[in-house]
Amino acid sequence: MIFTNNIKRILRDKLNTIFMFVVPIVFIVLTMQMNSKVWKVTVGIVDNDNTEFTEIIKDKIEENGQYIEIQEGDIQKDLIESNVDYVLSIDKGFTEKLINGEDVSLKGYGIKETNASMPFKIYMESFLNSSKDIAKAADKSSSKFYEAMEYYKNGGLSAEYLTVGANKTKKTSTISGIGFLIMGMLLFSGNVSTLPLEDKKSGTYYRKFAAPLSTRSYMVQNILSYFVFLSLQIVVIFAILLNVFDADFGPSVPRMLLLLFIFAVVCTAFGTAISSVSKDRGQASVISNLLVTPMCMLGGCFWPREIMPDVLKRVGDFVPTTWALNGAYKLINGNTLKDISLEISILLLFALIFFLIAAKKKIDVYN
Repeated sequence: MIFTNNIKRILRDKLNTIFMFVVPIVFIVLTMQMNSKVWKVTVGIVDNDNTEFTEIIKDKIEENGQYIEIQEGDIQKDLIESNVDYVLSIDKGFTEKLINGEDVSLKGYGIKETNASMPFKIYMESFLNSSKDIAKAADKSSSKFYEAMEYYKNGGLSAEYLTVGANKTKKTSTISGIGFLIMGMLLFSGNVSTLPLEDKKSGTYYRKFAAPLSTRSYMVQNILSYFVFLSLQIVVIFAILLNVFDADFGPSVPRMLLLLFIFAVVCTAFGTAISSVSKDRGQASVISNLLVTPMCMLGGCFWPREIMPDVLKRVGDFVPTTWALNGAYKLINGNTLKDISLEISILLLFALIFFLIAAKKKIDVYN
């Protein structure tokens, strides 16, 4: 039976194991480690107020990083030379206005939104909002304000802001993990679908049809064997992401699995198309590598599509990886299958196109 024989052949090939599990797991581990690092921010302080409260601000900065005092005229220079990640400028009279209940804000400067500066900005905004609430409760009394701030600083009053940031980081890591799973699926499908080419080279392909075996049955059993292993790859990597890395797949794990199984159909069709247009296994490997890497890059498997130029985003709309990751991102953020119906439809269209390419080539061969 072709299906059973393919299962054995796929298991014997160590390269398949590498593409199925080793490659995506290695990239996932590296990504998770990078995203789990605690980045210390260096903040430049321009303190034109020099009050007890501004000293409290500096103490809060040192809880999550470090600060250096700089001059107003050095802000641009220190940011460009990366001496600081972010700059806070505190105007004269800031503390007095805060205690009197006025709506004040800290001036912040940065060249770009880095992994260090964004969490710090959120942290300081939260601290300032808490300080404003304390100032209102103190009713313009400086002594009461500082007494309450001391209580706040020592942990008597606190607010938990870690959950949102942690969830955002976890979701980002999960999307990266799915991206590398998708890359592994494409690499695996490109390699495993060369089995018919090996049969042709050895002559086994033609001898099989001496038996009561139709071309359709031969191709269906090949395709089914590819899909079974792609499904196994999804389940194993998915389980590792969920149980080892505590990935956040949103409110519905089954929806995410369904999306990935649909992409497995696309990968099966993709591999079958490559096999059908290739003369031998070497040519198939070259074509697969030339297509898979750009598809992963343009689709957002390696980095967020948001950082790509608009022209590359438009080009990326014509690769299936984009729509798979778009669907995954929506599901992680709580959307339903109905909300990703466009993504699913386009993925199925890609699968149909790939299968038609494979079928056209087979017709040409047998006619």
